[in-house]
Amino acid sequence: MRRRVFLNQSFIAESRHFVCVRLNAWQDKRNVERIVRLQGVHQNSCLALVPPDAPGVAVDSFPTAKECAWGPLDFNGSDGSSPWEEVGRHLRSLPDAMRTLAQEHPARPAAGSRPVLPVFPDLTQVLNIAACDCRAVIVAVADESDMAALDHLLVGAIAAPHVVGRAHVVRATPAEWRVALDSGQIVAAPDDATGGAIATDIPGIFVVGPEPYGLHGTLLARIDSAHSPADLLATLHDGLDRFAASFHKLDRSSHIIEGRRDGKRWKEFQPGDWRLFADPSDDAPPPECEDH
Repeated sequence: MRRRVFLNQSFIAESRHFVCVRLNAWQDKRNVERIVRLQGVHQNSCLALVPPDAPGVAVDSFPTAKECAWGPLDFNGSDGSSPWEEVGRHLRSLPDAMRTLAQEHPARPAAGSRPVLPVFPDLTQVLNIAACDCRAVIVAVADESDMAALDHLLVGAIAAPHVVGRAHVVRATPAEWRVALDSGQIVAAPDDATGGAIATDIPGIFVVGPEPYGLHGTLLARIDSAHSPADLLATLHDGLDRFAASFHKLDRSSHIIEGRRDGKRWKEFQPGDWRLFADPSDDAPPPECEDH
């Protein structure tokens, strides 16, 4: 149901007028507090539209439910209906709500400003999330003095029609990139043109395909900062197409069934309910949580 909404062309078109804020509320106490402020309880899923002039949209603040233009979406079915019936009803109204809000708050870019490059905090996290999202990863690797040039190339390219929505972006220092290569977190694939491995030289922009578990990635394409925007787009197209042709997302149900057949059992719990926010001196054992 959510896939039908979020892959709908009207939703995709309206989403380009918005900034998406994606919170990790599983392992970050501050984000748990933000979710609770927004909807009163801590849930692992929350969705809301917030006007840009809402009082809570500020540093060290966060909006409440009354400041939302749409949502927050209640995943518990508070009107007495089946939760998923209510969720579906709300989600179907989302594109229209986005269109209305965008019309009420048209973009007013500052003179000479460029779009902000949306980046993830580190390579480990972006590989994990990209695998869940069926997205490739674009990695910009350079030292501080060269990173501005890579950002300048990327910020326009990621909004190009054949690229937008197909990859997540992360920056890495030369030292972080070397650790990723030496540890096997990133493995170079054969270069179709030369038959050898794709170069890992830096500075450079790389397309990486996460493996289904999101722990490792395969280097699919590389371009350096000396190339033109047209060359960058061509290389990104090639790398993203290679990823799309090879990636197969794990099917959760089949994965669980296979594990049970192997005698493995598991049980979920939210870190926020236990150790993450506990007193550091508290040595109480965790709740029952069997190994995967």
